[in-house]
Amino acid sequence: MDSNRFSHLYLCSKCRDQNVIKQCECGFCNEIIFVRDNHRRKRKYAHNHHAFGPNNPNWNNGVRYTRNYRYLLMPDYPRAQKDGYVAEHIYVYQEYNRVCILPWAEVHHIDPVREGWCNNMPWNLIGVMKSEHRTIDRTKNLDDNICINCKSHDTYIKKNGRPMWYYDKDDNPLCDKCYDKSRWVKKNRKKKDYSGIVCYICGADSTTGLSRHGSPRWDHLNGDKNKPVCNKCYKKEYRKNKK
Repeated sequence: MDSNRFSHLYLCSKCRDQNVIKQCECGFCNEIIFVRDNHRRKRKYAHNHHAFGPNNPNWNNGVRYTRNYRYLLMPDYPRAQKDGYVAEHIYVYQEYNRVCILPWAEVHHIDPVREGWCNNMPWNLIGVMKSEHRTIDRTKNLDDNICINCKSHDTYIKKNGRPMWYYDKDDNPLCDKCYDKSRWVKKNRKKKDYSGIVCYICGADSTTGLSRHGSPRWDHLNGDKNKPVCNKCYKKEYRKNKK
């Protein structure tokens, strides 16, 4: 690299010494940096690039998982992302079939991707258009789904004829009735008992207005939880303090 064309930019104002440039030694970014920093100390890496690759404590030999998909570190591959990683199913499909996936095409998994499992073997991958891929995902056969609670095959049928299945945190299917029950239990569990509360100022046992959760709006005087205040008195006190 010819550093003479940078000489008018990188001269020290005190000693007039030229600050030579080079590439970052992390091996992934190819970023151009100065050999010395502002304090004239030698540099090897760009800012925060010292933890790239094997120097990073989370290094997994160039393999990582994102949304249950497996990614490989291949910075020079044509389909590499900005961080140098390539989706393994795209790499396997292109290399096995000797093709190039165009921007309007995607790779579909016959055996679907789920938590802890991503089958990227060639016989499990097919190339489809983006619109076709969305249709395949929407028309999966859900007739074998069984509710994890009531062991029922029946659930709510939408207008387009598709069954509406819900899923719990462990990805187990739930019918609409069991889902409504669980949602009702969670909703009522959050409700608090506001009976017996009396305003600290006016002595009223009720208040006006509702909070964003739908419960009665009780405030506290100066942030003291032992001094509940109704909404009207709270507004009066707020106006006095504001004046």
